[in-house]
Amino acid sequence: MQNTNVVDSSLPMVRLELISRFISGNGFPVDRQGIEGEKYPFYKVGSLSSADREGFLTDTRNSVSDETAAELGVNIIPSGSIVLAKIGEAVRLLRLAFNKKDCCIDNNMLSIQGDDSKVDSKYLRYCLHTLPINLMINAGPVPSMNMNALRDFHIPLLSLETQQRIADYLDKETGEIDEMIENLEGLVEELEIRGKSIPKRLFDSYQSKKYPSTSLTPLWSKVKVQNGFAFSSEQFSPEGEMRIIRISDILQNKPLFIRKTDLPDDSFKVSAGNIVIGMSGAGGFNSKIWKGEDAALNQRVCSLKFSEDEVDAQFLQFSIQPKLDAIFLNQIYTTLPNLSTDQILKLRIFMPSINEQRLLASSALRKVEEIDEMISQCSGLIEDLKARRSALITEVVSGRKEV
Repeated sequence: MQNTNVVDSSLPMVRLELISRFISGNGFPVDRQGIEGEKYPFYKVGSLSSADREGFLTDTRNSVSDETAAELGVNIIPSGSIVLAKIGEAVRLLRLAFNKKDCCIDNNMLSIQGDDSKVDSKYLRYCLHTLPINLMINAGPVPSMNMNALRDFHIPLLSLETQQRIADYLDKETGEIDEMIENLEGLVEELEIRGKSIPKRLFDSYQSKKYPSTSLTPLWSKVKVQNGFAFSSEQFSPEGEMRIIRISDILQNKPLFIRKTDLPDDSFKVSAGNIVIGMSGAGGFNSKIWKGEDAALNQRVCSLKFSEDEVDAQFLQFSIQPKLDAIFLNQIYTTLPNLSTDQILKLRIFMPSINEQRLLASSALRKVEEIDEMISQCSGLIEDLKARRSALITEVVSGRKEV
């Protein structure tokens, strides 16, 4: 595949497979995972997200010995190789990392080792950042790298001295951008923590001043919990008559729909003002107030229904989320954490009059929205910096910007 970026026509181009060696990863049995300190780090796709600022893999959670590597028949990836995802949604992220030492990688990954006599490894990694990744993914339900297209990708083959000069320049420039991104991400993290703490601090302060001796109200006395229905994913479509609420829909907005006739009965229907809670997953037990049209409740999601004359939805959502976070953080699990209906109903919260709930919720929401606006501005700056970083790499590698 020719490089789709506008490359200086005077630059000599070469196919990636002529200057590189490709090594695929191997299956990694669950019973061999979780061992640290052995000879070979064993990296999984998730390891790519924790690479350091210089692009080196740092994950130490899995490793294997010579004996285990031989028993499993895994490939040993030479140090200094470039590692990336080849199967799954992570392919679209195009995360590229180096391994500091010989290692193993799982079967959803691959490594690219450049010929040191022809290409500088850091320069090669920058060239790979210009991959038109959306054009290099095989069609299908699970994204996967088109290996033929990757092997045929063309990059400028300059003298090693020029490659190293380009890599050094981009190290410096992107390093400064990365530092700004890191600082902004740190600020976003602090703001998110502050935003989450606002309702609890406000409600606790109000209770201690006005109702210091009031006991907490058990949730079972105020709400009804409805668990979701085990719909088949084959019933989902991008368009349809009724929105389906999945765990992922609580934090994201990627709507899928079902036919109304797929709904077994109205008990699985969620209306505006109900609270929905994700009951499984590594991302936490998240809740939100449903504000859309009537929707269907999928499995591992529950809804809370209550009398609006007694309970304010925003007050309730603010009150239960810190307690859901605490359950998640303190849970011991083997595969994925799960939340039960019984755990929800046993929650106890401060429950003043409906008017007081509304006033407290309104005050907390106003402060939270101010924090959210600051987070939005920081996130916008982060995206701008990432776009600038990508554009800079393309400009330099393509020869449009001389260094």
